[in-house]
Amino acid sequence: MPSGYFSTPLIFLIEILFSLYIGILALRIIMQWAHWEYSNPLVQLIIRATQLPVKFLRKFIPPLGRWDSATILLLVILTFIKLLLIGFLQSVPLNFVIVFRWMLADIFSLFITLFSASIIIQVILSWVAPHNSYNPITPLIS
Repeated sequence: MPSGYFSTPLIFLIEILFSLYIGILALRIIMQWAHWEYSNPLVQLIIRATQLPVKFLRKFIPPLGRWDSATILLLVILTFIKLLLIGFLQSVPLNFVIVFRWMLADIFSLFITLFSASIIIQVILSWVAPHNSYNPITPLIS
């Protein structure tokens, strides 16, 4: 299917929807790594948004130490599916090696973007309210 009038908006929708959910999964991985407080409303939102598929995968895949392998596998699978769909809609000849490299670069870019955004948010919050610890996002980014 050549990239054209109908496939361009479809590529945009696939990119946005998959990237939002993959970003939430990445936040869940970071949340478990950084030991965020589970009583925080933002943490509860992340857990609720990802609980169903992660709980299903956890039946088959046990955690590896303190890393939740089900969440990591779901992030990898969804990134792989997103890139396959986008490659198919753009008529890019795909093989496993190309998609795997593209997937690793996409996941690496996602985590770099999340960490960069957290630094920028922390800087802005330190200017706006330097001693206000009542904001629910403050403990998550520090």
